[in-house]
Amino acid sequence: MKLISLSLTKFKRFIDKQIEFNPGLNIIWGQNESGKSTIYDAIVRSFFGKDRGKAVENWSGGPSSSSLVYTADDETFILERLFTEGISRLSQIVDDQLIDTVTTKDAISTRITKHLGITSKAVLDNTVFIKQADMSRPGSSDMSVVGDEIQRILTGTAQTNATDAIRKLESARDDVKGKPRPANPREYDRINQRITSLAEEIAKARASRERITRISNELSELDVRIEHETERLDSLKLFIDQYNRWSELKKHESELNEKHKELFQKLRDIDESQSKFDSIQLSLQKYAPLIGKDDEILAQLTVITNKINELELKSAKIEGSSETYHSSTGGLVFILMATVGILLSIASIYMGIAWNKAYFYMLFPVILLLLLYKKMQRVNQSAIKNHLMNTNEAVKNDLNQVRTEEKSILNYLGTKNSKESIEKIQMYRQLVAKSNDQDIIHKTLLSGKNINELRKNEIELDRELNSIRREIEADYLNYHPTQEEAAKWKSEYSALQNSLPNAIKRKHELTGALEAENNNIKDIAALNGEMAYLQSRRKELDFLHSAYEESISALNKITREVSDEYLPMLSHSATEYMNKLTNGRYTSVEIKGGWDIKVDSNERSSVSPDILSMGTLDQLYFSLRLACGEILAKGVNLPIILDDPFASFDQNRLMEALNMLTVIAETNQTILLTHDPQVREWAEQNKEQCSIILL
Repeated sequence: MKLISLSLTKFKRFIDKQIEFNPGLNIIWGQNESGKSTIYDAIVRSFFGKDRGKAVENWSGGPSSSSLVYTADDETFILERLFTEGISRLSQIVDDQLIDTVTTKDAISTRITKHLGITSKAVLDNTVFIKQADMSRPGSSDMSVVGDEIQRILTGTAQTNATDAIRKLESARDDVKGKPRPANPREYDRINQRITSLAEEIAKARASRERITRISNELSELDVRIEHETERLDSLKLFIDQYNRWSELKKHESELNEKHKELFQKLRDIDESQSKFDSIQLSLQKYAPLIGKDDEILAQLTVITNKINELELKSAKIEGSSETYHSSTGGLVFILMATVGILLSIASIYMGIAWNKAYFYMLFPVILLLLLYKKMQRVNQSAIKNHLMNTNEAVKNDLNQVRTEEKSILNYLGTKNSKESIEKIQMYRQLVAKSNDQDIIHKTLLSGKNINELRKNEIELDRELNSIRREIEADYLNYHPTQEEAAKWKSEYSALQNSLPNAIKRKHELTGALEAENNNIKDIAALNGEMAYLQSRRKELDFLHSAYEESISALNKITREVSDEYLPMLSHSATEYMNKLTNGRYTSVEIKGGWDIKVDSNERSSVSPDILSMGTLDQLYFSLRLACGEILAKGVNLPIILDDPFASFDQNRLMEALNMLTVIAETNQTILLTHDPQVREWAEQNKEQCSIILL
């Protein structure tokens, strides 16, 4: 059997909790008071329901419920319990469908018993649940502390072990017919003594004159005493009733006054919150154009601002490109003219030195080239200039169009520029945020109630408080008793309540005795009747004594049978666990008759638990508890739930225990509830071997 998931709604501290279980080792880690033990309690209550006559704790109020999904015999089931309504439902899950649903208590119990092999919460505790050993360091005088605990589990008694039960039965038997103490003889001995004295009284019935005088005197004194104490008791009762009513009214007045102050302050806070909210709403009226449009307008302004910056930058680049072009063209013309001048100079020199027509013809290509270039330059300059002027004009048109859009938005918002518009939007958003915050505060203060309802409650509290104050003024004006006076009244009243019945009882006894003394025949008959009753009672006590003897014998037999059946298996299984926990140091665990435990180690044999260290003793207890669960499960692979059983382990012992749990978890789903940071660190480092759940 394995647990799959657990869902809790308003169960103790958990308002809504979902836990998914791994088929192997699950480590549920949380700080103290984080709800680890509540997880086990929820599993138990899911299987066996809430305790009769006891409600499930719910720290947040409202209906409490649980839903447990588990597998048994390769089938999946869901067990749902609505604790507040007392409704339960157990269904099988097949292809995400719920089938074969049962809802009656008997039907659910029958199925759970079949799945678990367990019939009660007590057996479940002893079988699957292991917590830290709750015992002090055993000494030589209480060596049986471990054995007693294991015996208690195996014999199935919830509060004691079989040895203690036998001891109590023997004590009860001895109370019936045992050796009496001089100051407090037992009933059986008192009956025998009374029978003997009755025989003597019957023989001395005629010698009673002196007793009649003594009884009459005592009766007179008792009459006076009873009358006085009765009057005093009635007076004290009036005092105490008056004081109790006054105390109750004062306490109620104080409680109502405190509630009234709290509610009055709450109403002031609510009014102040409403006032702030209304003020913010009034301020928001100035931003009516932005209501529901602030995101859209801000986005448009952002796009427009970016577009304006982009177009202005583009226009500036175009104007800069035009100037750069003229500058570079003028430089090129200068270079070309300089080159032509140099060529003309060279040609002139040659023509001057040697007048030759051939040199003269050299000037024509140069002049032609110069004229051609000048023509092309003018054409190219005109084309580029026109292109730049057209592009710049288009950019300026786009810029004017965007600025027109910007102006339209600014006019809509009533602002001068985009910066002022954005600031206005931001201011609007801040007011909206404040409005929302104030609305949340207002609703939180109301706590889901109507303000008129709260005011009505305040008026009702005030009316009730005034009513109590009027009652105090009317009935208890100038009434201020001290606690010491009240305590004195109560003490005297209690003493009289104890003494007066005794005096009345004594009066009845003396009256009966006097009547008996005055009528000797009646006296003898009464004494004979008492003797007959006492003889009958003695027979009953003889029978009760025999019944105790039979019970002791039966319980001894059961204890011997449990020892004979379980101790060999328990010793064998505990030996295996102890050997693994101690890494082979302790080789054997033996539980002998009388639940006497001995262990063998590599160093010594037949070691008694009283000389073991506390850590080793905890290991021994843990081994025995694992063995008990294994035996009581009767072959069913039930989950094992551990509630910090390693709290006193040192690091080495803890690592050995965790390694052993990984092996156990291969066959039995294991759930470890712990707050130990070392366990959490180990789990984080060994995620392939376990799953960790943080609370």
